[in-house]
Amino acid sequence: MSITKITTPELLDFPNDSTSSANTSGTVIPTGNNYVSGGGGLVENSLTLAVSTTYTVTVGTGGSGTSGTSPGDGLDSTISGSGITTITATGGGSGAFTNNISNSGGSGAGGQGGDGGIKPGAPGNGTQGQGYRGGTGWPRGHQGLNNEAAGGGGGAGGVGGNATNGTGGAGGIGIISYIKNPAGDKYAGGGGGGGRSAGGLAISGYGGGDGSATGSTGGDGTDEQGGGGGSSGGNVGGTGGDGGDGIIIIRYPDGITVNNFTGGGTTDNAISGSTDLYSKITSSGTIEFTGTPSSFTADYLVLAGGGAGGQDERGGGGAGGLRTSYGVTRPATGDDGEFRYNEQYGYVEYYDGTNWYQIADEYITGQPSTCICNFPVDNSILYQFEDNANNTCPGVTYDATAGGNITYDTGLFGKAAKLIATTDSAADAITIPDAVADLVINDFTVSFWMNPSYLTDTGSLNEVNPFAFQKGRRYFISFFNTGLIQAYNGSSALQSSTGVINQTGVWYNVVMTQSSSTGRALYVNNILVASDGSTSDNASYNPGGSENIIGGYKSTSAWGLMFRGLIDQFRIIPSVLTTAQITELYNEVVCN
Repeated sequence: MSITKITTPELLDFPNDSTSSANTSGTVIPTGNNYVSGGGGLVENSLTLAVSTTYTVTVGTGGSGTSGTSPGDGLDSTISGSGITTITATGGGSGAFTNNISNSGGSGAGGQGGDGGIKPGAPGNGTQGQGYRGGTGWPRGHQGLNNEAAGGGGGAGGVGGNATNGTGGAGGIGIISYIKNPAGDKYAGGGGGGGRSAGGLAISGYGGGDGSATGSTGGDGTDEQGGGGGSSGGNVGGTGGDGGDGIIIIRYPDGITVNNFTGGGTTDNAISGSTDLYSKITSSGTIEFTGTPSSFTADYLVLAGGGAGGQDERGGGGAGGLRTSYGVTRPATGDDGEFRYNEQYGYVEYYDGTNWYQIADEYITGQPSTCICNFPVDNSILYQFEDNANNTCPGVTYDATAGGNITYDTGLFGKAAKLIATTDSAADAITIPDAVADLVINDFTVSFWMNPSYLTDTGSLNEVNPFAFQKGRRYFISFFNTGLIQAYNGSSALQSSTGVINQTGVWYNVVMTQSSSTGRALYVNNILVASDGSTSDNASYNPGGSENIIGGYKSTSAWGLMFRGLIDQFRIIPSVLTTAQITELYNEVVCN
């Protein structure tokens, strides 16, 4: 590990992009020590332990996939005892089979694939700071027959992959820990989802199991890494793989040794290039230390059991074991204004006196936000309309198609799509691919900026649709010449009580969230204008509907309710944003 002094400027400046000379507002470096430091071999999480004191260590086992339709979640791992706050790592969620909501845990399970007319399940959510959500499933009969597939399980270091046509999603990546090995060890990857054609693969080396197809059993997660088992495929011919068991590792300084240990594993192991020792605990028990001084600082890795995969290609991949990690972000505290290079993730981080933030990916006051694919959460679909209707974000191609007389003009962020339909018969709108509608299931967010030129449509109707999903879902966002705005889910309209869209030539930020547990909410310019408890995404699910449109509406044969004006930063996010994240969207600044 090396520490390098940075010459302290008054402003750390970032260009808008790699080819532009235009500057953003930059980040002011406050008073403090400014270093770049490596993450390897340094402490992230630590606690003070005492000698001659008994501590209880509980190692969570992985969930069982052998029961098929009822796979098990991974179990928690803990360190507890007198004088310390209990440390808990939550087990990974297991892949769903018969319901529409996958299990959550430290990392969330992948969403089930939809069978016949059953829409795919929503992925399980991870626990913040410990693991990530699973990927979305793929419905049977969409773009083919017998092609259902499940999402990959979330990992401790990243989200599970979304399923594609017949192919299960990849497992989410795990983490690298340097607690007992200067070269780093991999832990807690998610399992791949099962698919009718092919199972999704886990990330190599992180402990997750591969998904499978054609009746095979999903791969098991690896013990002592907590990786989730992959789900199986071949309709109901197989079962999900088991999740791997967890592990606890405690690292302590020279002069301290283990006096009494009742659990499984090994103690007082040497670390190459260091005088520190570590104990590797593989089954539950107690541990007691001896030595001088009477108390000491110990570093720890607490990894829970991984979730099991679900049965057949409708079963989601099991999630990676949730972890309390060592060496991911280091140091745990620092001087206000300190910078470091995180060796695991390969980026520079900034300490604001409370937390570490990735400079390129987190919004810090006075610093450009990323406003790209991981803002404000991972896995967004984003149409920026920079002279095209392509999806900015990597992964599955969700490029849209611009029709009619659409051009691109100055927007709120770079350029924006300019819609100028003169009649309802003109297809002056943007068509979103059908596959995007499959992500709009149960829990999702739609966000965009709009600048209307007219408050009525081209046919002089009082309603305008800047957005409509009709292919397999029925969602609309529309506003009226009275200023009211509404979100419609195919069975009921959620409408503001007062006029909020009442000026032309003005930018409005519109956000709609749909939650399977709390219902719908509609925001304009960071203000909640309407909400209800409607938790059903659409009672009339029908994969054979009409078009998905930005800028209008299309029935089977006719266009209508056409929007005229500018649309920018159109996001579709397969999760429900919090109010704080919606505020981040509203305060979005120019990107790097």
